[in-house]
Amino acid sequence: MPFSITAPLEITIIERKALEYVIETGSEVVSTRAKILLELTTGKSLTKIKKEIGVSGSVVNRWRNRWEASELAPQNLDDAIAKVEEILSGGMGRPKKVKVTREVSKIIELSEWSKDRKPCKSKHQHNKLVAEAAAARGLPEMSPRTIGRLLEGNKNEELILRCK
Repeated sequence: MPFSITAPLEITIIERKALEYVIETGSEVVSTRAKILLELTTGKSLTKIKKEIGVSGSVVNRWRNRWEASELAPQNLDDAIAKVEEILSGGMGRPKKVKVTREVSKIIELSEWSKDRKPCKSKHQHNKLVAEAAAARGLPEMSPRTIGRLLEGNKNEELILRCK
């Protein structure tokens, strides 16, 4: 089988340090992706890389292409880590509707406000009122179930913080 030799991936020293940091601290999936990128910088053949890491050739090419498509040029290590995490952890699962913790805190405030103002007979009805109030205030449109998950997740976080 012929070796497919491609030009080594060019990365800066800061990006290399960021990839090494992610390999040590990231999840297994993200670490594997970072290893692929580091191996691509050595100039090894695609066949060797995919055998060493245990992935298919299309996976190696996918992460090379995503890295090369990025136009971010980090100036320091924090920027480089952010770039690596953005590229390597992107595209996993359904996109989140609520991305900012500020939005979650507004939903929690709306929930507390509506509890005091209009008591409901059921959680679903309460969540429905909160979803309508959130949409009226310009927050992303969410289902009552999504509101319930956010409020439940916040309740769990509060319990954890109280126990510490």
